[in-house]
Amino acid sequence: MATEFLQKVQSVMQANSLMGRFMHDPILTENVASVDVFDDQYIVVTEIQVPQEVGYVSHYLMVDGGFDGHGLDVCYKIIHAHEEEHQQIILDHIISVAEERAA
Repeated sequence: MATEFLQKVQSVMQANSLMGRFMHDPILTENVASVDVFDDQYIVVTEIQVPQEVGYVSHYLMVDGGFDGHGLDVCYKIIHAHEEEHQQIILDHIISVAEERAA
């Protein structure tokens, strides 16, 4: 089952998809949320389990990437979130991409 944070990511992606800012509805699996922003741009957020002395802690990695027209992937931004404030930065970035698409 997806974490609470990945469910928040999916909700933000879904809201922007419904407003026509993203090309498709987001996809949420157990540890990945992704959305096609446009034909040549995508955003993926994945959970990474980092081992601790006792158990694991969840970190999140967001990639805002795309294709350059020659079949190569281009990375626009990567955010690594291991604290709650960093998770908000991921959500804010998704919203800013959506707002750029709306402009």
